[in-house]
Amino acid sequence: MATIYVSKDGDDISGTGSGGNPYLTITKAVSEAGANDKIIIGAGTYVESNIDPGNVSGVKIRNDGDGQVIIDGSAGSGSLLGNTILPYNG
Repeated sequence: MATIYVSKDGDDISGTGSGGNPYLTITKAVSEAGANDKIIIGAGTYVESNIDPGNVSGVKIRNDGDGQVIIDGSAGSGSLLGNTILPYNG
């Protein structure tokens, strides 16, 4: 089980998903996630419309507890998994 980080200051090309080098998009984090991984999202608005872990089970998506995370799925068609505003549950 791994923890993958996403931040508005992250990078999907050079990022590794670590706390010090997060991804920019939730989509990238989900595509890299394995079974039972946790994705921690930094505060901000993420305009994404295809957040779907596919056949990977147990992926948990949470905010980092430091501000509101908004997922705006209006930019296209696709599947949006979970809430549009993510409270932090630990």
